[in-house]
Amino acid sequence: MENKKSNAPIIEAVTIVLTCKNNLFMVKRSESMRHFPGFFAFFGGKVDVGENHLRALEREFEEESGRALSEREIQRVNFIGHSSAPFAYPYRFRTHYYHLELEEIEEFSQDSKDSQEFQFGKWQTFEEWYHQYRQGELLVVPPVLKILECLHESGHFKEWRPTEITDYPVGVEFLAGVLQMFVPSETLPPAKETNCFVIHFDDGSRLAVDPAPIDEEGRLALVSKLKRLQVNDFFITHYHSDHWDALGNLFELFSGKIYLSQDTWDIFQKRYVSYWQKISSDRIVILKDSDLVLGIWKQQKIRAIPIPGHATGHLGLMSENKTWFLVGDLIQGTDSVVVGGENGDMDDYLQSLEKVIELAPSVIFPSHGLPLGGTFFLKKLLKHRLYRETEIASLLKRNLSVQQIAHTLYPNLSGYHLQLAEATIEAHLKRLKKLESGR
Repeated sequence: MENKKSNAPIIEAVTIVLTCKNNLFMVKRSESMRHFPGFFAFFGGKVDVGENHLRALEREFEEESGRALSEREIQRVNFIGHSSAPFAYPYRFRTHYYHLELEEIEEFSQDSKDSQEFQFGKWQTFEEWYHQYRQGELLVVPPVLKILECLHESGHFKEWRPTEITDYPVGVEFLAGVLQMFVPSETLPPAKETNCFVIHFDDGSRLAVDPAPIDEEGRLALVSKLKRLQVNDFFITHYHSDHWDALGNLFELFSGKIYLSQDTWDIFQKRYVSYWQKISSDRIVILKDSDLVLGIWKQQKIRAIPIPGHATGHLGLMSENKTWFLVGDLIQGTDSVVVGGENGDMDDYLQSLEKVIELAPSVIFPSHGLPLGGTFFLKKLLKHRLYRETEIASLLKRNLSVQQIAHTLYPNLSGYHLQLAEATIEAHLKRLKKLESGR
């Protein structure tokens, strides 16, 4: 079985791997970049119309490093290979990797044309870069990891091969010890998958987060993979059915603990009684506070953190040193989520955004989409929601109904998506009323 193919067009890109003896140059991408924010990478970018790979490489290098490649350097550039992003990615690049060995370590300009795309760039030994990844300090895409592994093991690229991820469900360790699997689920478009994470703890145990396969075929494949990974325990961020196997028997095929909030458990007992009656009660662990340690990752304690709003009882997971925060549906990729309905609360949601922003984790793992380096998009989302609230308050003064406000703010939406927008507007109205009353 394969993940559903992405409709995203393939973007041709080039990148240049710079080495000097046993040193490698890498950059950390800006948190505000739409694609792979906060990831560690190399100089490079997309191929413009009419360009060949070498011309694109020359242009990107000059724009990002602040200087042009010399004729001698151009002659010494070697092609390593190419790699295409898996179908599960929301945007897809076919990246062509080139290598240039410099004669001496060079510090590049901080004022180049595209320097705003990076937080910093630096040289380190092959061993230092690889050690940083293994310690959970680098956020990278699979082909970059493969390059780090090759340089660490042999000091050259002879063993480097195109990284084509074809297994199901697609699984990637963007951060060491946190496997992200893109599992097709019954979620809301434009999302097609719910990320099922597997946290690798130091003692060899594994914790799976939000397994929610779309059908029996997907369930069998996911169960098979979880068993190969020796997963036994589970964590459910919230009660929405695209975050747990609501229609199947996945949990019955394992014997470990199932961690969740009291609110989530209460909803399960009301809505899914027959399902949970099949699960032994001694497997259920209600997380009532943040004191319980679920495991140790890279010598750091992992605890559940309440982040309600999108749903009552919504929990996230965070490493003690704030390297990463798994935020569930606090954000979808780099975009907003639905807040409203019976168990959604806009005031709680905005406070949860503020909480995570204040904690300032290095990496954000959302339940839909790719990881984010830093909290830039959470800050952007908070600003957007507060601005949207001022628009709603202004339209309310014109005595417009919720439906009229929705059509005004979201003129291109219809059907079910318009209903979701109306639910979010109603959540804002409840918050405005609460603020007005001073409660």
